[in-house]
Amino acid sequence: MEIKSSFPRRMLFVSPVPFDGLRQRHQAISEGLAREGIQIIFLDPIISPGFDIETCLINPMFQVVRVKLPFRATSFPFLQSIAVNLASIILEKKKLLKPQNDGLWISEPSLSAIANKKWQKIVYDRCDKHGSFPNQSKKPFEIYENLLFKKASITIASSMPLLQEALSRGAKRGFLIPNAADSKWIKAPSPDQFPPFPPIKAISSGAHYEWIDWDWMFELLENRQIELHLVGTGRGKAFKALSNHPKVFFHGKVSHNNLLPIIDACHVGLVPFAKSPLTEAVDPIKVYEYAARGLDVWGTDLISFHSNPFVSRVIKNGNDASEALDYTYKRFSRKRRIHFEVPSWEDRIRAILEC
Repeated sequence: MEIKSSFPRRMLFVSPVPFDGLRQRHQAISEGLAREGIQIIFLDPIISPGFDIETCLINPMFQVVRVKLPFRATSFPFLQSIAVNLASIILEKKKLLKPQNDGLWISEPSLSAIANKKWQKIVYDRCDKHGSFPNQSKKPFEIYENLLFKKASITIASSMPLLQEALSRGAKRGFLIPNAADSKWIKAPSPDQFPPFPPIKAISSGAHYEWIDWDWMFELLENRQIELHLVGTGRGKAFKALSNHPKVFFHGKVSHNNLLPIIDACHVGLVPFAKSPLTEAVDPIKVYEYAARGLDVWGTDLISFHSNPFVSRVIKNGNDASEALDYTYKRFSRKRRIHFEVPSWEDRIRAILEC
């Protein structure tokens, strides 16, 4: 694909998650841009304390950078801007930053001060309701985001609520770019038939933190026809109790590639989010991944799940779970998998380059 002139040949990609962390939107998009000929300098979240810079060349078009600073001050925008400016100086001295020639892709609002430089192009990727995460203060993130809405050439968002709010707060040009599944997940051969049932094998993958509806999970497990495969990370007493439940197979943290066969061995993918401003605005990647492998997708009673074409059933209570089981049994009695047409990250990259 020929890169449009509005996209610079090199971009600093400011990510809220480390490149080698749980695979999310940020790794997928940055790698996709690199495949399209844009050189990517992927900046991992700033680490403190310390004063150092580490680089890791993934390939000629992709480099990961880790910066250590004496301090961070996310809850105090003025102090945080000092830390960000210090990081900029380090990057410029290492010739990893040249705003007059480069573009800025930023998904981490707390580093918004870097947008004050004169970049060729600034893209703000708004993929979460920032300020709503556990232990975050709302006001500082309003300040960070307001700066990005003012400075960004374009703002893209992973869900319509995130986009509408951005436009209402002054974003200049906004585009909806939802999440997707990796093309290898869409194209990878899968068993023609599902595993035997009962029980119905359900999987919940990813980060199981404060945004999980634990009561919903435990209520599902009261149904003797369901067993749960728990994959990923978590914290707290509820997560520990769930991982030790007799009907739960806890796989722990696995690589993205090793997650694929676990999903293929299941019938249902779960998206167990509790209602909150954070989850009501999210577009879960796991929905696309489950659907790409032909699983039924069950979600909690979030507004966005009612309109999501890849969420098979919204489960409000035990009765809904019983009805969903009946539906799932009828579907899987046909034995063969039904594969859904799920968008790939390549589809999303094409849309981004046309923005």
